[in-house]
Amino acid sequence: MDIVATSGLGKKYPGGTEALRDFSLTVEKGQIFCVLGRNGAGKTTLLRILGTQLGSISSSALVFGHDVSMNPGAIRDKIAVVPQEARLQMVLSG
Repeated sequence: MDIVATSGLGKKYPGGTEALRDFSLTVEKGQIFCVLGRNGAGKTTLLRILGTQLGSISSSALVFGHDVSMNPGAIRDKIAVVPQEARLQMVLSG
């Protein structure tokens, strides 16, 4: 079973910045996988798409067999995302 499967994945932000173009990836069950790349390569965009935090993508991305755009709830029940930095000040108020 493929845990993650993308084919021709793309993401363009408003203003024209293209973060991903024609990105394909398959991660199989039991496989250890790491995302490496220089700043601006699209690592965070990819992880936000797979974590169902970012939409408006071209093509499709599947996590545990569920489409990230069509069925994000089924994916969110099975994953956890731990950000590099906790920015509580963004969600808290005085």
